[in-house]
Amino acid sequence: MIAVNGSGRRNGTVADPGPDADPMQELIPMTACLHCGSDFAAAEKNSYNKCLKCGSYIYVCDSLSSELNRDFYDNVYGSNQAYRIDKVKKNIFYFFKSIDKFLRKNDYNEFDAKHRTVLELLNDKTKKVLEVGFGTGDNLISMLEGGSDAYGIDISRANVDRFIEKHPKYSDRVECSTKLGRQVNIVYSSALFEHLDDPWKFLDDVSATVTEGGYIVLDNIPVVSGGNANIPIKSDISFWDGIHKGIYSKKALMDFGEKKGYGLHSYGDFDYFIYRVLSSHKHYGYLMIENIRHPYMSGHKLTEIPAYVKMCHRALKMNSQAKLGFVVFRKNGAPADRPPSAGGRR
Repeated sequence: MIAVNGSGRRNGTVADPGPDADPMQELIPMTACLHCGSDFAAAEKNSYNKCLKCGSYIYVCDSLSSELNRDFYDNVYGSNQAYRIDKVKKNIFYFFKSIDKFLRKNDYNEFDAKHRTVLELLNDKTKKVLEVGFGTGDNLISMLEGGSDAYGIDISRANVDRFIEKHPKYSDRVECSTKLGRQVNIVYSSALFEHLDDPWKFLDDVSATVTEGGYIVLDNIPVVSGGNANIPIKSDISFWDGIHKGIYSKKALMDFGEKKGYGLHSYGDFDYFIYRVLSSHKHYGYLMIENIRHPYMSGHKLTEIPAYVKMCHRALKMNSQAKLGFVVFRKNGAPADRPPSAGGRR
């Protein structure tokens, strides 16, 4: 069964695993790396702290990301409906994106070729798919209407209710839950892994849910870009205080799979133009963009057309602190033991 909300409820400075957890399992200090368990010697509260061992960034605070995410989707996300797509901005955006595709043609082609492995898996009608944290439901409804045997779970009651209201035909395919009591061939998550308070617990539960030889797809996740970034972390849209708990390095993502005994099926990352435009908004002080997370909306506290052109132009030259990435693992053997230094539960 899949646990979406990681460690459960808040309890002082550690993450409480909840009433169903093994009391002998250790708790994760909120001042340690969620991947490798390395302590931050002088952790800065309410800020991203870089792990010197694995290169990941962890947001250190007293609240759980699961609580902040649930509050966002239940209370904030609905207010975003007041914003509307701006057709002029949309045209400007795609004009600059066409320039970006010319300038970074090889990057676009390489990523698209690698990401095709994800699309091929999701379009395989012989496999049963579970989407964990389906959010707006766009991916899930696409699979269902395409004839896939797909299910979705989400911790937000509002997300589930919105999906059922829009797609009553598939009301039996979604649950407001942290668990699905059935086995599937593919566990798919999009823009989820970075939100988890306890990624190791999530992978433990994935192992119990996906069939032998099945696939674990972590799609649309931010991955630490390396040394060529030319914007500060505070301007990067992927560093979403508290909502995104962990921004992991490629090294850390590979290690997550290796320690669980998964085989690597495919991996790719790419400095996504949409995210650079969003980061440009954030850099110039249009902080509402963090909640809206859409590149060409109009509404309260958003930029007007002249400034928008400037932001799109600036995005062409930006190199992000975190790229858009994906990784596909295959469950092809018994999980390896986690080393004593690893984060989370042993």
